[in-house]
Amino acid sequence: MKRTYGLTIGLGLVLMMAACGEDNANTDDTEPNENNEVTSNNENTENNNENINENNGNSLNNNENNNNEDETEENTENNNEHNSEENQHNDDNNDTNEADADMIDDVSLFFIDDQALNLYRVPTGETVEMSAEGAEETFEMWLEGPESEELSPIAHEDTELDYVEFHDNTAHASFTETILDSNVGASTESMLVDQIALMMEQFDMDETLILIEGEDAGDFLGHMNLSEPVEAGDPDDYDVFEE
Repeated sequence: MKRTYGLTIGLGLVLMMAACGEDNANTDDTEPNENNEVTSNNENTENNNENINENNGNSLNNNENNNNEDETEENTENNNEHNSEENQHNDDNNDTNEADADMIDDVSLFFIDDQALNLYRVPTGETVEMSAEGAEETFEMWLEGPESEELSPIAHEDTELDYVEFHDNTAHASFTETILDSNVGASTESMLVDQIALMMEQFDMDETLILIEGEDAGDFLGHMNLSEPVEAGDPDDYDVFEE
């Protein structure tokens, strides 16, 4: 009976010890799990922080880009306004220069009398620009001939002007070859050349090179060599024609 009692007590102790050991094991298993959960939470927090930082960085970049775009638009507007003002200023200057361009008031033509004895200055009442274009206008009026029947043209009636160019103080006046058909003698040829040079003197051209179709006029009408420019006289030395 005592032996049986002792076995019973011993078996009870063994069971108690086994139960304690299982509790400890469960406790040990629980602690790592709790630690793992804490570690995982920390990692998630760090990842979230990184994502927040990245998002903040993107927001900053977007703000910077927006600011740069605003600055670019503002600079473009400023440049456009500046260019517009500068263009307007240039236009105003051009208008002023055109208004201030030198003009010749009452430009004069030159014709001989119907007896081919004298050369006269004939004011036209016309205003032309002091330029090659103005000189061409003057020659066109001259080639139309005088209005008065007491004056005569020298150049052939079919003569036309090719062009006028200014080179320093020398005018280049080119005519069609029909001018060579002009019926002149030595004296009238000289007066024809003088007429051309005198009209160009009004444009501050000291001398005039007469050309035929843009080429050297050579002996011209047979009495003068025009390979070199002709020096102009003073228009004021000639009497104004009065009917």
